[in-house]
This record gives sequence, C-alpha cells and structure tokens, in this order.
Amino acid sequence: MRICFIYQGAALWACERAEKMAGALSAAGHETFCCATARARGEEKLGQLRVLRLRPPIANPALSRLVKTPYFFNPVWVAD
Repeated sequence: MRICFIYQGAALWACERAEKMAGALSAAGHETFCCATARARGEEKLGQLRVLRLRPPIANPALSRLVKTPYFFNPVWVAD
C-alpha cells in the first residue's frame, strides 16, 4: 500500500512522529512518502520517509500564508 503523510510546516525534521510511523509502516511492507511545503521543489530522504517538497501555488508569501490558514481563523474562507 502507498501511504502519504501531508505536513503543512517546512521543518519536517522537527516532527519525529512522522518518521517513526513511516519506519513502522515501511517495516510492514508499505511504501511511505510525505508532501511538505518549501520555497523550492525537491525531494529528500528522512530515515525511511521520502519527502516531496512542494512550492506554494501562490507566489506572494503573505497571500500564500493567508490562504493556508485553517478555516476557523481564515477570513478568505466563507461558510455557506
């Protein structure tokens, strides 16, 4: 099974839980990878976890942070 972790922060090395879970799942025969944000695209390896760095779709950093804010704090997201 292919398992994807989605991590919003850029400092994935600070999150030991994802690395431990990936190690356990890899030992059980699963393929694990993580999608995380970054300023530039790239790929890296963190223990058993393959990390895919994705650039934000919006070039303006302030606007990008605003759009990624959770819905209950976000003035951009409007409830129906």
